[in-house]
Amino acid sequence: MKFQNPQLLYALFVLAIPIIIHLFNLRKYKTIRFSSIRLLKEIKQAKRARSNLKNILILLSRLFALTFIILAFAGPYIPKERETIEHTRDIFFYIDNSFSMDAKGENGILLDLTKQQAKRISDYYGIETNFYLITNDFFTKHTRSLNKDEISQMIDQINSSPYFRTFSEILSRQQTLNKHNNQSRLYIFTDLQKGTLDLEKITDIDSNISILIIPQFANNASNLYIDSCWTNSPIIQKKKPMAILARVINKSEDNLNNIPAYLYINSTQKSISNFSVSAQDENIISFSFSPLSNGLKEGEIKIQDYPISFDDNFFFSFEITEKIQVMNIYNENPNIQLKTLFENDVTINYQSIPASKLNYQDITNQQFVIFDGLTDISTGLIQSISTFVKDGGTLGIIPNNNINYKNYNQLCLELKLDKYLSIDTTKYDVKKINYSHKLFYQVFDEEENKINLPIVFKHFGISTNNTSKKESVFSLENGDDFISHYTFFNGDVYLFSSSLDKSSTNFGNHALFVPSLYNMALMSFHNKRLYYTIGKNLYFDVPYTESNSGIYHLKSKNYDIIPLEIFLANKKQLFLPEQLKEAANYKLITDNKTISSLSFNYNRKESNPLTYSIQEVQEILVKQKINNIQITNHQSQNINSIVQAIQLGESYWKLCVIFALIFLMIEILLIKFIK
Repeated sequence: MKFQNPQLLYALFVLAIPIIIHLFNLRKYKTIRFSSIRLLKEIKQAKRARSNLKNILILLSRLFALTFIILAFAGPYIPKERETIEHTRDIFFYIDNSFSMDAKGENGILLDLTKQQAKRISDYYGIETNFYLITNDFFTKHTRSLNKDEISQMIDQINSSPYFRTFSEILSRQQTLNKHNNQSRLYIFTDLQKGTLDLEKITDIDSNISILIIPQFANNASNLYIDSCWTNSPIIQKKKPMAILARVINKSEDNLNNIPAYLYINSTQKSISNFSVSAQDENIISFSFSPLSNGLKEGEIKIQDYPISFDDNFFFSFEITEKIQVMNIYNENPNIQLKTLFENDVTINYQSIPASKLNYQDITNQQFVIFDGLTDISTGLIQSISTFVKDGGTLGIIPNNNINYKNYNQLCLELKLDKYLSIDTTKYDVKKINYSHKLFYQVFDEEENKINLPIVFKHFGISTNNTSKKESVFSLENGDDFISHYTFFNGDVYLFSSSLDKSSTNFGNHALFVPSLYNMALMSFHNKRLYYTIGKNLYFDVPYTESNSGIYHLKSKNYDIIPLEIFLANKKQLFLPEQLKEAANYKLITDNKTISSLSFNYNRKESNPLTYSIQEVQEILVKQKINNIQITNHQSQNINSIVQAIQLGESYWKLCVIFALIFLMIEILLIKFIK
């Protein structure tokens, strides 16, 4: 048996007072003279025995009542074997401040209730206790120990955060902060969301830590949210209709009908779409939009839902370029078909240059580079074009009939392409078109069986041992590929097995030549990523040139953030710090010029309101054989009582109060009924 307030046991000396009063009767006797007191003496002897017994019983009742009152204030308890309050000096609070904690519970907002409970628990500990605070933000200021006043202030400063942490991350954070590996206790306040709580992955926990999970439950576990968005076309052009699609998910038990969704482009409403979605289901909504000008476009899709609203907006952005940069590198004479196709197109900036006069630095600024009948490919050109493709450029390789195999296959090895083999002079028809390939997007309404296809008179055999992702565009009767598509890092490579001269193929004069080469050029302009996820996508590339060599800023209406810069060859890589916490469209600015727009959205893992029940958590803990994690239901009991029982073991102050009342009642009964 131990006591919370053992110093109050000194009050037991008060018990001497009623004893002293009993032993020294201070009443004054009044003498009355009688003629005969014989009968009075007999009466006195009879009452004295009863009076003494009554007084002793009253005295004992008072003594026991006072004793139990003093014991109640002293706080008697039987400590647990593993842990006592004397040995637990390091107390950790993890407060889940993710967006799902903004939901309303029985007694108010979950995050507000959590903060109140954490502060009440801290009151149980003495001034010598070291407190530590863990939130989803993992702030640096939360890495030091705090006293009782500081922990209370820190808890008050907690706000909602777009970040969430798994159970594994919380334990790792606690172990990092517990530098001295002391006996410690961790209080976890969370809503037990299944999407973020990875209890089933926990197998081993340090024996020096005791964990108490205090769950928080919302009244209405339902949510309607926008999960993602995309466009229907890989090519976005000015004055060309496009569709912007969004996936909405209904995590509720109700069917939702005729819900409006709004599309905004550059803060102007462009479209509205009404949708319906069944309970626990999803739907795709579509917005029609025709961009009327080039440049950056900042988009936003909006719906309305309550009470969880952080995922009711979805931000995205894209760019429509004025001209696509196309470079034709030829050997002696440029291909007339390529010149005719690209030179007079207003959407393409076409330049044709002989390999002997090529400045390798000029390749950096291109989107589509064509090797037009080159005989030799220098080592310097191979290295430059490799970097170009890695960074997202598109390369078309049209061979010469008299290629230098060593140079060409060195290029193929560098780009992880299939190698060129010997020439086959057999005439073949193009037998198959890959209609699903992106080059033929909106070219064919449906697959055509009787289409007139190109003829190949001679072609190079191509090996089939590459390690890159490969897709056939056109294939010949003998199974060889006429045009193959490869992906290499962020770029694309189109490998032709034949030159375009008339002695090799009629493809240059065929109807399929224009859409094939033109779409290669169009799709070489990689529309930037529509959106990023806060806390997930921390790195992204930006082109580095002398014109944008200044400091980069990410600006929204409310924030101005300077990302960290990392130099990689011809590009800068920007690192987004965790200070970026607001979902919005951000302008990327350098030298007072907007060079791009980046859109950030909150992670949708918090959007699914599905949670573990207390029973499910208990079953997982039993299954995982974890003994130092407990979970409590504070909604059915007073949280102070729960913490006291967990920390101190079984407390008996209430029992002491009951006994004190019983003995006081006995004293009253003795005085009233025993004469």
